[in-house]
Amino acid sequence: MESAVRQLKQCHQSVVYHDKYIDKFDAISLASIDVDKPSPQQIEKVEFKSLQRLSKEVLDIFSEASISLQSTIISAEKTVHLCAASLDKVKNSNANQTQALREPDLLFSDESNAEDDSTTIKRRSRSDSASLEETLLAGDLQQQLQQSHEDISEIIEAKVLSLRLLQEIIEHYHQSMVDLAQSNGVLHADERANLIIPPRVALLLNNSVFSVTEETALLNEINKLWADAILGNRDFYALAHSDLNAITTRKKAKSLPTSFFVKIGASLILLCWSISECYNNEYLGHQIWKDPTFAIFMCFGDLILLLLMWGISMHVWKSHGIDYMRLLDLQGTDVGRSKSPVVAVLQPLANEALLFLVTFIIFNKVMRGAWQGYINIATVHAIPVILGLYFLWRMVFPWEQRAPWLYMLWKVLAAPSYAVDFNAGYVGDLLTSLVRVSVPFVFSIIYVCISIGAWLTNRMDWAISTSDTWWSEDFFCTSILVPVLTLLPLWIRLVQCLRRSVETGQRWPHMGNALKYTSAMAVIAHGTFQPELRHNPIWIACFVGATLFQFAWDVFQDWGMLEVTWHLGKFQRAAEAKKGSSAVAHARNESVFNLFTDVTVRLRNKRMLGPAWVYIAVMLFNLAFRFAWTLTLLPADPKSLQDPSLYSTLMRHIGPVVAAAEIVRRMVWGFYRLEWEQITLIQKLAAAEEGNSVESPSRPRPAAKLIDVETADDEDDDDDSDEDNELSPLNIDAAIDGTDDVDPCDWTRCLPRDLLDTLSSSACVSSWEAKLRLIESIAFAGMVLVVLIVAAYPAFSSSS
Repeated sequence: MESAVRQLKQCHQSVVYHDKYIDKFDAISLASIDVDKPSPQQIEKVEFKSLQRLSKEVLDIFSEASISLQSTIISAEKTVHLCAASLDKVKNSNANQTQALREPDLLFSDESNAEDDSTTIKRRSRSDSASLEETLLAGDLQQQLQQSHEDISEIIEAKVLSLRLLQEIIEHYHQSMVDLAQSNGVLHADERANLIIPPRVALLLNNSVFSVTEETALLNEINKLWADAILGNRDFYALAHSDLNAITTRKKAKSLPTSFFVKIGASLILLCWSISECYNNEYLGHQIWKDPTFAIFMCFGDLILLLLMWGISMHVWKSHGIDYMRLLDLQGTDVGRSKSPVVAVLQPLANEALLFLVTFIIFNKVMRGAWQGYINIATVHAIPVILGLYFLWRMVFPWEQRAPWLYMLWKVLAAPSYAVDFNAGYVGDLLTSLVRVSVPFVFSIIYVCISIGAWLTNRMDWAISTSDTWWSEDFFCTSILVPVLTLLPLWIRLVQCLRRSVETGQRWPHMGNALKYTSAMAVIAHGTFQPELRHNPIWIACFVGATLFQFAWDVFQDWGMLEVTWHLGKFQRAAEAKKGSSAVAHARNESVFNLFTDVTVRLRNKRMLGPAWVYIAVMLFNLAFRFAWTLTLLPADPKSLQDPSLYSTLMRHIGPVVAAAEIVRRMVWGFYRLEWEQITLIQKLAAAEEGNSVESPSRPRPAAKLIDVETADDEDDDDDSDEDNELSPLNIDAAIDGTDDVDPCDWTRCLPRDLLDTLSSSACVSSWEAKLRLIESIAFAGMVLVVLIVAAYPAFSSSS
């Protein structure tokens, strides 16, 4: 079954990313159907050969696996029958021996002897019963049940995954054929396609190869046998189901090999060595960090840290029941296809870290003159160039693994041309934390190109130059390229928020989020184009205000950690009771004195990532490093390189550390951002199920582990007691896919493909609302551009 799923994933990738089976002739043939009076003859005449080829490929994939699949099921059925028979035999034998031991002995004549022997009989009975249970547990029954449960679970998971992949293939095929037909002038293409594609696809989706009825019945029998044999009570079915699932998960989980931990230990030793090398360079006055190639090491070192934190994030999400695969839409990536995503990320990371640290240590020693007679300066600078080429190659190849990630990144960089989903917003926020990485990254690409050009033209003086004046003093780099790289991630998130406002027809929270990025852009733009303003008290106040705004948005909006409850004060309650105008006026005048007493702020009840003190610590951590993040957005002032002040010296030395700390902060931010997104989606689904607005999901429901804390001193505890404060094992997949059913204006169902379609789309918002939001968004973006121009004007006017 694994090979079939692997082939289906390849088919999924070829259809979704390479538009395989998207046939122009079939799309145009939709025009032959009469939409008003479609007849079966017309529908049958439309052959749709591309869909036939797609269905044939899918069925061929699973026809090859059907034989081994059926043999596995038959073997599991035999195992279940044999285990049931063995259990019955053991039970009968145990019952017979117990009955024989409890028969009265006629030889007992003395009452005291009878009591002593009765105690002996009971002790022997318990001993024999325990020995029978130990024999049962130590025998083949337990192992056979575990193996059968594992085999059947794998089949069900493979079938469910195959069905999901097939549904995504069909959805992409359907939408692509409709778009192709519309681009070729076919009217009502969507209605015509609905007459052709869904009925023929239903035959494929209803194929018995995707049915799990037989496997589910087998799992139920295995759970009953486990409850009866191992847990001692057939009524413990739910506990047996949980027990077997835990055992199967532990067996399937691929642990990191010992070599990984050896490499990590070696990397830690090399990291300490690297820090000592930096200290020696500083102590001896070499100041190698001023060498332009140091930016290459800083860039790729931060990228390795980013990869490490990504692996840790996946481990945290998985261990706490957060379905990051569905939330971030990673099913089509190599991580989504891997059985152990964390291992797939961290195992190659150890090799990259070792290579990076060894290269960095060699470069430091050579630059300090350790091997002065053997290696010249040109060869020294070839070391970071080769390292940069290697990492650039690894970022692109193997192409099959990197293509989904690069496409995901492109959709964010091309904002607002593409749809803005949760994945795009998360990647956009991640880019705002990588400014101190993106600037050296562009520098590394330029430096590598210069070095290659020097080698091709035999101008080695280009490559051996230890001066970075072309980067730090050139007007184009300092006044255009670096500010653009600094402000671009914030601009991307700004236009993403504005597009979401247009698509949903809602100003809040999208306009508020856009205002958050606008405040950061205004502060950073003035600090970048006019470095002398960084010592101005007004700029410092704006800097602090913008940072606190971002922190408050994290706590209240992105994380939902704090809940604010507004209550009526005693004067307002008295005014409402009297219903008199004078009393109302009096309450309005006196309400100022009760403003703070009538507001309750507390941690939210539903928490998945630890106790309350962890959330408080994370908020304080985020507040401190939010200021550090804003500092990372400010490029270094060229004049500060010669400035002996404490601030300038400190910023020159802690720049790489602050960039690394921001990566850690962003990943911690991601822990709680996905947690809150999952809680929100599940609550929406629960509310929809209570209102009977959506059908109950039929897919397997992963449980979400929550810590539910209720505050007894709260005035509104009685109101909260009626709510379901536990996230029952709801279907997070259905919550993500079914959000459109909860909110008819949601983007998951009716998101337009581009902004022009937004104006003509009536499924999300009415036409006038879409136009109004678009005008507001354009005006908002225009005002932001005006602010940026005002900030940049002094720098350009002085240069001219």
